[in-house]
Amino acid sequence: MEKMNTSQQHKKTRGYKLSPDDYRRILSTIKLRSLELESCRMNRPSHYPHGELIKAVYGEEATLLNPSDNSFNALHSYKLTGLLDGDKVIFELEASYLLSFSSKELVGNEFFDIFKDMNLAVHTWPFFREFVSSMTARTNLPVLTLPLRITGQ
Repeated sequence: MEKMNTSQQHKKTRGYKLSPDDYRRILSTIKLRSLELESCRMNRPSHYPHGELIKAVYGEEATLLNPSDNSFNALHSYKLTGLLDGDKVIFELEASYLLSFSSKELVGNEFFDIFKDMNLAVHTWPFFREFVSSMTARTNLPVLTLPLRITGQ
């Protein structure tokens, strides 16, 4: 599986503005209050010839919403495209998750820039993996099981 979104860069090539100590201090004060599926969609524009290998390409985007002194929300969206022969779209899956966190400090973009790369997927990736597996099974496609995801590398 290949990641298609180039807007999220590997942490070693990205200059974060918040020090590791400040990040850990803020991170220790946040708690997940809720996680919900905000929206989902599947499109299957092409017939799948059974037995053919599908290449899965995915991208993701995360947005900080409504930061306040004691809470913040995040919207984490994924898009997975199944390709045949390199460019023929067999299916597209999209899912967006709305997460609500409590916080003892105001969470700003400096914190969220790191959080979305290092921690956010810990909460959402298992749900997206299940969504992909269920939806591919229900549409008579080969069942796709996305790999486990290790964040913070």
